[in-house]
Amino acid sequence: MIRNITVERGVKYGDNLDTGYGVVLRADVKIGNDVRIYSNSVIDEGAEVGDRAVIHCLCYVAQFCIIGPDAFLAPGVMLGNDKYPMRRDRSTWEPAIVEYGARIGINATILPGVKVGHGAVIGAGSVVTKSVPPGEVWAGNPAKRMGTVEQVYPSGKADTCSGDNCGDAYASPYCNCIHDDRG
Repeated sequence: MIRNITVERGVKYGDNLDTGYGVVLRADVKIGNDVRIYSNSVIDEGAEVGDRAVIHCLCYVAQFCIIGPDAFLAPGVMLGNDKYPMRRDRSTWEPAIVEYGARIGINATILPGVKVGHGAVIGAGSVVTKSVPPGEVWAGNPAKRMGTVEQVYPSGKADTCSGDNCGDAYASPYCNCIHDDRG
């Protein structure tokens, strides 16, 4: 369901977009299928959001940042694109990238040029200044490696899914499949 939102020119979105109130989709944003964007989040110009991604309330995704399929951004997550703010030359910008199945905790900040790898987890309140390899857990300010998802999660393993909606080692916690470790 699309609620009271602002959509600028050139925005493209797939089937089943679900938004909260006050969402802003700036010019030329591309959004995949089955995406959820909660209230008062801004997806800035030229950003891309993959299928089944979840962007919670009060998030900011800077221009040209990329959020992969099945990624999750908790409330208040900020993604940057310019290490030296107010540069008008967009060719110098370095948009943040959140890869497939990565999960970002409440109020985390992903700085420009940082890539959060496939299935990685970022702790709440973290400031991520370096790229995070796939399947790792990072937290703190500045964020540091805490271990792998398998080492840190209470189940001792990453979420897994072989269902049609996921099909990879790191499933979105919001997919529609049945998971052994979540019931």
